[in-house]
Amino acid sequence: MRRVGEVLRASGISADVQMAVAAKATLRRWREVVGPALADQSWPDRYGKGTVYVAVRTSTWAQELRMLKPVILERLREMAGPHVVFTQVRFGVRRLPAEATPGPKMDIATDVTESAPPLGSIAERKAWRLANWKGAREL
Repeated sequence: MRRVGEVLRASGISADVQMAVAAKATLRRWREVVGPALADQSWPDRYGKGTVYVAVRTSTWAQELRMLKPVILERLREMAGPHVVFTQVRFGVRRLPAEATPGPKMDIATDVTESAPPLGSIAERKAWRLANWKGAREL
């Protein structure tokens, strides 16, 4: 089996297009680059002129990824090889593309048990919901 870069070089396609295609092939392995926990919260949106633009669910996750930027760039460069240039990674809070792995389900309305006991005050009902929320046990 031949690598993507070898096929593209043999086809006579321009170097910029070859690099973009090879970069995209590397970015499809995002889960390997950042690990499953961060991959559930982010996805590489696009690539252009050495920069990877990453969609992230929340600003908290974007900050976490920003702190790991040197490690992420190093891993991308290792995976891509010498023919692909990764110079920068930018993170922005956006809706993740459909191809991204869905994150954890956190819907309080469907994560509580079916029958709630009759509770008097709103505060008691809130405390009961939080205590019985399935997502809280997973955190």
